[in-house]
Amino acid sequence: MWTKIKQFLTPPVFEDEEKTRVAWMLNIILQATFMALLLGLLAGSAFFALINIAVLALFLIMILAIWFTMRSGYVKPAVTSYVALSLLLITVDIYFVGTVRAPVAGGYIVLVIIAGLLIGNRAMVIATLFSLLVLFGLTLAESNGFITPLYSSVGIGQWVTHAILLSIAAVLLGMTTQSINTALQKARAQAQTLAEQAQEIAVFRALAENATDTILMGTPQGIITYANPAAYAAFGWNPETQELVGKGIPALLPEAEDEAVRQENLSAIFRAESWRGEIKHRRKDNTVFDTADTIFPIWNDHDEQVALAAIIRDITEERKAQLEREHLQAQREQLQQETLEAQKQVIQDLSTPVIPVLDQIIVLPLVGTIDSMRARDITRSLLAGISQHKARIVILDVTGVPLVDTGVANHLNKTIQAAQLKGAKTIVTGISDAVAEAIVDLGIDWGQMTTLSDLQTGLVVALRSLGVELRKA
Repeated sequence: MWTKIKQFLTPPVFEDEEKTRVAWMLNIILQATFMALLLGLLAGSAFFALINIAVLALFLIMILAIWFTMRSGYVKPAVTSYVALSLLLITVDIYFVGTVRAPVAGGYIVLVIIAGLLIGNRAMVIATLFSLLVLFGLTLAESNGFITPLYSSVGIGQWVTHAILLSIAAVLLGMTTQSINTALQKARAQAQTLAEQAQEIAVFRALAENATDTILMGTPQGIITYANPAAYAAFGWNPETQELVGKGIPALLPEAEDEAVRQENLSAIFRAESWRGEIKHRRKDNTVFDTADTIFPIWNDHDEQVALAAIIRDITEERKAQLEREHLQAQREQLQQETLEAQKQVIQDLSTPVIPVLDQIIVLPLVGTIDSMRARDITRSLLAGISQHKARIVILDVTGVPLVDTGVANHLNKTIQAAQLKGAKTIVTGISDAVAEAIVDLGIDWGQMTTLSDLQTGLVVALRSLGVELRKA
């Protein structure tokens, strides 16, 4: 039961902070007024006339109606109604008492204070003027005998009036004091917040002032409002006169030959999101340099863009170093390629060596597997050797060839035919048993070719073909 009553008497809370504040104060005033009227009704029922009691009861009902209006969310109409009702209540009370010297006349002062606290200065002025006019009218009425005092001496009714006014004044004073304390607490909190923000700003400003990269701050439209010392050093503007402040970001971009490229850079800068990339900037002397930029918007607590920030790093030296590295890498790769080509040539020469043993006789020893590429190298080396040494007899020694198949045999046939076209006779030596069996199994016909078992025999036959006889000493 008590919990429900407490909830019922608790002032309402609205989304508008000012509306909640006025409702809180009006709730206390309504409760105090209701209790004062109820006390006056109970304490003065034995002294007041029936009409006075009826008026007090009516005002109690009207106070309840105002209270329900406030809780329904109509705070300003409730306050206005309370002020008007209080003016009427005080005026009627003075009329019934019959003199402006009654204590209830001080209620006009309380009412003026309430109007100022809950509505505003305009309402306070209106309440003051109305109170003065009513008091003036009542004074005239009393001085001309239109109203007469009901009591010639001080009674309990006047004491009740004093108690009501003092109670309301105390409540108003308490609320005013609490409002002032609340305002002071908010002011202290705001001052603390501002001090912390000022300290943060000082820290960030120190970081910006001592940064080696350019730091720019500007409006969302791109008008520069702050530039650190590194910015003036990088772009060549005068830091003493703050030349960069007030300039637009386009002034720092080069006049690109391709306007489309310029517009693309500007749109990248002004888009409402963070952007990182490499672009070109222009110094005061119109020289252009490469930069790596980080551009981002700054938002407030209401998701509104309030500034545009940019961190710009000069990468000219980095670009030069990168180009030098790329040049050195290209030279290294070229040198490696030349080395590989030279090694390949050496290996090729070693794999197909042409050996002149005697005048007009050359020997071409073959070692390892022979494929189509190597067969072409063998043919070229052999033809070159025939031309160089004017050879009439060529000895192909296949002792080091482990396997002879149809491909190898065809390659050797083509080599022998090419040598014959150059006018040289070809002798094949070093055919092993395994090679001989393979040639027979493959159906390769070397019947018209001079084939011998070893190189020594081949040399003897070659010399005889040239008319040279070898004799034992």
